[in-house]
Amino acid sequence: MRWPRFRVRTMMVAVALVGLVIAGERFWRRSQFYRKQAALCAFFECQHLWYANPENVLIIPGDDYDDRQAQIDEASKYRVLKEQYRRISRRPWEALPPGTPVAVNPWDLSRLSASEIEEMVAHVDDP
Repeated sequence: MRWPRFRVRTMMVAVALVGLVIAGERFWRRSQFYRKQAALCAFFECQHLWYANPENVLIIPGDDYDDRQAQIDEASKYRVLKEQYRRISRRPWEALPPGTPVAVNPWDLSRLSASEIEEMVAHVDDP
């Protein structure tokens, strides 16, 4: 019995196809990861904006500490991160901008998917 002959070109095409499949799978996972990070940032942004609203904060008489500006600053920080993560989730082959954390602290939200977190944020935004 004679073994089939493979040309070098055929083997190169096969290796290239395997490489494309592996790269595609890695890009898909990276896109999903950064989509979840964007959803977490949107959630944290909504949370900080909620605390910045004077109607939602318990004001103690005689307390001079006003945390609203700090909450607004944190919300704007998460808004910028959200946009950066959304951009990277749409273009997973690009690198993160310098100074951008790879991940935000997900607290107890790690068991949720990105679509579940986005749904939570949508319910917060709707009255």
